[in-house]
Amino acid sequence: MNMLRHPDSWMRTSGLWVLAQVDAPNLMYKAMELCSDNSPHVRVHALRAIGKKGTKEQAQQLTPWLNDSVSDVREAAHQAIRLKTGLDYQA
Repeated sequence: MNMLRHPDSWMRTSGLWVLAQVDAPNLMYKAMELCSDNSPHVRVHALRAIGKKGTKEQAQQLTPWLNDSVSDVREAAHQAIRLKTGLDYQA
């Protein structure tokens, strides 16, 4: 999925939205990588994609984003972790 590697952050965001809509477990590693993107919008959508289509094991790796400098990223991490693990960390 070339959109996930695109230099434009909005294209990466769009690619993550698509990833969250389809069954492509072999591409979820890319969502994990994009959790560290420079763009907060990309980080949010990567976390949402993991919350929707990722594994419990992937969600367990999201705790560092609970301390992100951007509140929307923290909330997306909180929701993804809660959805996949049942753990309800304070965002």
